[in-house]
Amino acid sequence: DVSYTRGTITTSAGSADQNGLAANILFALWMAIDLFIQYKKRKIRWIYLITIILMLTSIFLIASRGTILALAISGAVYFFMLHRKKTKLRLIIFIICIIGIILFYVHEINPIVLERLSFKSMIEDQGSGRIDIWKNIIILLMNNILYSIFGLGYGTEGFVSQYAIGFYIGIHNTFLEQWATVGIIGLVLLILLFISLFRTAKYRNDYLSIALIISLFVVCLFLGFFNNKGMWNTITLVIIGCQHKRTERNDYARILYKQ
Repeated sequence: DVSYTRGTITTSAGSADQNGLAANILFALWMAIDLFIQYKKRKIRWIYLITIILMLTSIFLIASRGTILALAISGAVYFFMLHRKKTKLRLIIFIICIIGIILFYVHEINPIVLERLSFKSMIEDQGSGRIDIWKNIIILLMNNILYSIFGLGYGTEGFVSQYAIGFYIGIHNTFLEQWATVGIIGLVLLILLFISLFRTAKYRNDYLSIALIISLFVVCLFLGFFNNKGMWNTITLVIIGCQHKRTERNDYARILYKQ
């Protein structure tokens, strides 16, 4: 369903949130890309390739600007860190070609979608009103020291917006949401969680986990994602992935020691 100029999925419970949907597709996309690189069998690689194309098409049809920015930043880091230069160059050219074809397809079926991604559109609507929301909530927190330190209570993000801007709406920023609801300590703990996961993934040379963490971090800058299962599923997968890399590293160390 591409009504309201953006792709949505309609269920018995109503329409799914487009931005949250796109973000969860992005996390799955990175797993598909990593598996496509790792597997050598052509038949299996074709399956992952088709999956990657479908996921990229879905992301661009939904046209979530935060998700596309997360894809661009995490993609730049992921491909920069790959050691195999020939593989890196081929993949970059290949993915750019795929994205070009997908953008042409999206433009043909619904040109209004791509207009959302223009720099002019972002400036005019201030990130769908996010900048105005963030500015007023920061002013509210800075003007009240108790709110700033302790927050207004977990789950009160809608009421925070009502106090700050006059109507009930989501904050659309996970970090600002944590600061406003559970205070500066909650915000610091969340940031430390991201730093810890990133440092561990970097130490293990786990490129997939690094891409996932960067994607999640950027998504959290534009969405209230703390209560979304996608956030905690991704964090769980990163922890499992880093643990697997740790086991591989230990096995390699034992082999060297025996030699």
